[in-house]
Amino acid sequence: MTSRAVLVIATTGALAIGVAVGFAGARLGDDNEAAEPAGLIAEGELASVPAGPFSVRAERVVLPDGFQSQHRHGGPTFNFVDSGTVVIESDGRERRHDAGDFFFEPADRVHTITVLDYARLRVTRLLPPGVDATTEIP
Repeated sequence: MTSRAVLVIATTGALAIGVAVGFAGARLGDDNEAAEPAGLIAEGELASVPAGPFSVRAERVVLPDGFQSQHRHGGPTFNFVDSGTVVIESDGRERRHDAGDFFFEPADRVHTITVLDYARLRVTRLLPPGVDATTEIP
């Protein structure tokens, strides 16, 4: 699989979430790493999904030490931290995510990411047609 994949889905939300979580958990070219045991990384509840059709977009994101951004996403966003440490501040709460952590960001929720240690993330987004993946907040 390449580091970027785009897939258009016109189906039920349950299948789309399965595809998104599958992308988020898949290794994207790290063939030299030892295989990790299977098991639950994280779980949560997705209150809604975009009305289909929508794109399922998987990306690799690299963020330097000290990077900070306040933004929102155009669709539900699933994140897996391959390396480094990030802090997400949302709704007055801060959550730290280290290598191996998985976290979710709902559509349109304004939040701030701060990178404590150079970070590599795999990000899977569910995007309705015509919306931006990320919109910076001035």
